[in-house]
Amino acid sequence: MFERELDALPTVTRVEKHGVKISVPGRNPTWTEATADGATFRFDIGTEQPVSCTVILKPADPAFVLFKALSIVDQKVEIISQRTVSITAPDGRVVWVYEVGYHVQQDGKKAAGHYKAAWIDDHTRPILCEHDEPGYLETFARISTRMATDYDVSSTSPPETVEIWARRNQLYVDAARTKKDVVPTGFERISTWTEGGMTVRERRSSSLLQLLEGAWQAVEVLETTRSRPDGGLHSGLFVALENNVIMRKVEVGPPKNGAHPITWIEGDGKEQRGHLAIPPRGLSVAEPNLWARRGAQGLKRTVFAPEVAPAEVLGLELLPRKGDQVVAVMDSWSADYTLADDGKPQRRQWINTAPLVKPLLTVGDDLVVYRKGR
Repeated sequence: MFERELDALPTVTRVEKHGVKISVPGRNPTWTEATADGATFRFDIGTEQPVSCTVILKPADPAFVLFKALSIVDQKVEIISQRTVSITAPDGRVVWVYEVGYHVQQDGKKAAGHYKAAWIDDHTRPILCEHDEPGYLETFARISTRMATDYDVSSTSPPETVEIWARRNQLYVDAARTKKDVVPTGFERISTWTEGGMTVRERRSSSLLQLLEGAWQAVEVLETTRSRPDGGLHSGLFVALENNVIMRKVEVGPPKNGAHPITWIEGDGKEQRGHLAIPPRGLSVAEPNLWARRGAQGLKRTVFAPEVAPAEVLGLELLPRKGDQVVAVMDSWSADYTLADDGKPQRRQWINTAPLVKPLLTVGDDLVVYRKGR
């Protein structure tokens, strides 16, 4: 039953409501009553269970939304297997598909279930789709992709440039002691646009981890910066969350008297204040994936990386290697970049050699799946 698929998708039906227009490969789409959080519609694809999709109506962390959905499944059943099926970006809109196979007791007997979830990303109106029936995994992924390619949001103003990275990481959790790994997946979206004569850059990084004890953890990093035409940082906000709880929040104010005022909070601690002195070339946010294309002769810069150090600047160095390889080194972090013929990074593998807040050593493998502009 887990191998069942539909030969062809149903005829497309156009759905318009709550500021969105979307083509749904299915019949009889029906909306339920909307809440402040979202509006849900269901449609028939010719299987026993319908596909259910919720338009998210307020800012949401993709990993945390999936975390909540998967946690509900975990509470009811015996998990057989679970994995990210794919992360794609048709026409620049991320589609993150996840599946969970499980056993459940029905009438004193063990029955199989198959939960599928897809996050269809958008700046203001993302969608979470779900289907819970054995099989139809490829069909569900095709339906989600089809919806993503014909989805209009009336309130969205498209950014001028977009980069989307699919994350395929491996985190070693004190491997010498546990001999076990944690495997997160997710995506990173970097968008830029011009506003008030400045460049606004928004980076959203979402990762979903399954911990050793079987629990889930959603990790999100959100950065928004404003930079002057010369590239120097004007102001910025940096937030890191675990399971939708703020672990670190850093705010950088506009420069004054040769320094940026900075405030930061660690977890639920007290707010701390300080200043970041502006280096001669101006303060820059660490963006090695943007600089890698210019690293053929090497490059040294002073950068601000609040995820690594919330109240100080760090040195970043790009080191060329043979062929299409560039290495970026910053504090205890290093990253290997593979460049395309035009010099833009296509793949990055990174490692942190120092313990983090948790006893983690991290290595990663990210791959660009979409790029527009620049």
